[in-house]
Amino acid sequence: MTIKEQNESLTRWVIDKIRRDYPDDVALLIGCSALRMPEDQSQLLFDYFVPATKRGNELARTFIVNGKGYDLYPRSWERLAGMARLEDENNTCLACTEVLYARSEEDRQRFEALRQEFFQNLKDPVFTRHKALERLRNAMEIHQSMLFESAPSRIRMAAGYAANYLSMAVAFTNGRFFRTSQIYQTEELADMPLLPENFPELYEQLFLQKEPDRLRELIRQMILSVRRFLEAQVPGSPADPADLQGLAFWYQELIYTWRRIDLAVGQKDFKRAFVWGCYLQQELDTVCSEFALPPLPLMDAYDPADLAPLQQRARELEQVIRGTLAQHGILLDEYTSAEDFLQKNS
Repeated sequence: MTIKEQNESLTRWVIDKIRRDYPDDVALLIGCSALRMPEDQSQLLFDYFVPATKRGNELARTFIVNGKGYDLYPRSWERLAGMARLEDENNTCLACTEVLYARSEEDRQRFEALRQEFFQNLKDPVFTRHKALERLRNAMEIHQSMLFESAPSRIRMAAGYAANYLSMAVAFTNGRFFRTSQIYQTEELADMPLLPENFPELYEQLFLQKEPDRLRELIRQMILSVRRFLEAQVPGSPADPADLQGLAFWYQELIYTWRRIDLAVGQKDFKRAFVWGCYLQQELDTVCSEFALPPLPLMDAYDPADLAPLQQRARELEQVIRGTLAQHGILLDEYTSAEDFLQKNS
């Protein structure tokens, strides 16, 4: 029996087993050719199934036939929904698939709706920027752990994962995903129109390094390259006005922090000015990511010997926030006095 015949016979076996033993417990059987070995390309072969009940998970099984391993594993509807939101590392397992078996047309359509949601999300520059920044933070966290790791094996593994997260940030910015996950990542990156400076070259060097310190340094350079790239790729307009209501809620809560900075500056209390400035900077970084705003740097104006520039910068950034809200017709829940508030909220 050829490999092709073996794959097809085992796929038929899975479908028959579902129909016989799990007709109400398994919604879908899915094939995904993108991650297969060359000998398995363009063949009828299962990848995973979608359980409809807890009992459906019992279909899961790993086995070896003629020296070839097979993994029949479950992906829940919840996990597929996460993939549609670009939260999974192997997006190709949703995007590049075929339905080999469906319990019902409703199940098939539900799966297709998630696929379409995935592709729509890739077209949204605000959404993909948010996800790209998440992947950048993932890579930065891994690099931080690399600084304290001594085992070469773990350092090399960490470098591989960090490079993957950074590559995903680049792909999302291009409105793309990796059809072969990490397998041919550098080749797929080469076809993308927007790339960070020197990023492909740095990635290629990663495969050739033996020294742990050089791996750490390469990942650091790749992170810096992607950071600069993302800073230059801010979408032309912020999130939808309806979404910006959340920015108004944030500002109404954080306005107290601006006043804390004013107080610290007035008292020449550089310690409190530093602490509250760092807190506000972190909050500003968060809303810039969430609402697709340009960077709002505050703490580069900090000088313990002269706090006035910090206060001035804070006021300028406050006006940027208020101006963004006003530009999109978002009204603050703001009153001139307690009497004004009580009169309008009685």
